Amino acid sequence: MLPRSLSHAHRPLRPSTGPTPSRDQSPIGKLDDDTLSLILQYAMSTDVDPDDLQGYLSRREERVNPIIHYPGRVSRTWHNLCINNPSLWTQIIYFVDTPNNTPALRRLRLQTYLQRSQPMNICLYLCRRRRVPHYLDLGEADSVQAALSACQSHMERVEVLMVETNQSSSLPHAMSLLGLDPRPLPRLRRLILGSNVEDSIFPPHPSSLPSPVHTRHPANHTLTTLFIDAKNLLSMLQSSTTRLGPGARDIFTTMPMLEALGINNLTSCMAGYSVGLVNHFFLDILPSFPRLKSLALDHFKPVDDRSGSIQGSSAHHSPSEPLIPLSLSRLIIKRASDRSVELALRRISPSTLILIRIDFNSPILLPSLSKLVLVDISTDFHRALPKTISRWNGNHLEMRSCPCVDNGFWDTLQQELASQGDRTLTEILARPLLRRFKSLTVIDCPTNVPT
Repeated sequence: MLPRSLSHAHRPLRPSTGPTPSRDQSPIGKLDDDTLSLILQYAMSTDVDPDDLQGYLSRREERVNPIIHYPGRVSRTWHNLCINNPSLWTQIIYFVDTPNNTPALRRLRLQTYLQRSQPMNICLYLCRRRRVPHYLDLGEADSVQAALSACQSHMERVEVLMVETNQSSSLPHAMSLLGLDPRPLPRLRRLILGSNVEDSIFPPHPSSLPSPVHTRHPANHTLTTLFIDAKNLLSMLQSSTTRLGPGARDIFTTMPMLEALGINNLTSCMAGYSVGLVNHFFLDILPSFPRLKSLALDHFKPVDDRSGSIQGSSAHHSPSEPLIPLSLSRLIIKRASDRSVELALRRISPSTLILIRIDFNSPILLPSLSKLVLVDISTDFHRALPKTISRWNGNHLEMRSCPCVDNGFWDTLQQELASQGDRTLTEILARPLLRRFKSLTVIDCPTNVPT
């Protein structure tokens, strides 16, 4: 296991008492170093892909991060190959919720990775080992700060930084990672700051937000993926709506290469929530990213107020809804109500819509999108989901791990399709649902497509 194996990874193997062959004569020992290095690199890699926001958000909450075994304990050949191959040490996992290990011991393992990965770029994952109730304070904030401090002299090599904590108050401030000049992470390509729950105090109080940083923001030409919690987002929005001094740049205008953006825990009950700032985000900030393709909203429960204004801004206030929704390749919404989904769709027009763990109480009027993906839709007591699908004119439908997709779902869908147009239920039943869509995929659901 990671804590046990890697704690001994820096120790040399015991000298052998007998003669040692120059090379392991087993079949795998006969592989050349390049091939063996590829195998070991695969064995020591993580299953975290920051580029895949859909996979990142649709994974099970109970999933823990991989426990990596150190393969260099197999033989001296493997050990020598591991310690002399920096690419095997570039993906660093540091658990922030492991109280049984002392901080000094965890920093020692972290330093082992940092030293052996030089001079290559590194991916740093500060995450939780296990799922716990959201009200537990595990001292993760101190652990996160200790890990970042230990990596201080290696920050110029970090290209991926992911911080996952139980509570949002344990996350670092995004402005301090992105907005300083010179930037502390000059090679950063992906930044992910997510939490299990927003633990701000209700009712909202402005002082609960991180203080906006007013400084000269250098252009960031490497950042392509940004996933942050709502508290960090509101702090950045406050900074962008405040009149800046001469030569200062809006933090959002310094990310011209951004392709994927995600927001975590944007709810109306969080401290510092502002309808005006949220409207500013959808109407002004999102269209300013020239390369933006994907938007992810995790735990999205805003206030549906169509007359909000930006507080503290002297600029002209836009209406709460655009005349033409912003076109994106992909919109991902997780842990939201059907009304929240409709609110987002009034502002965003995606080609692909991915809905994860959505509460369906009434049908949703979907725009003209090409593909609809439903993941982990557990209950649908009012049969709103088949009604939503029957009124949608898209071509590609995919459903994964949806317990509500049972025989009753298909019966209701067929009845709803029969009520559309002049076709009768008999004609619908005679025409397989596979022909209703160009592609229909059902995976890990109670029932498959009826034929």
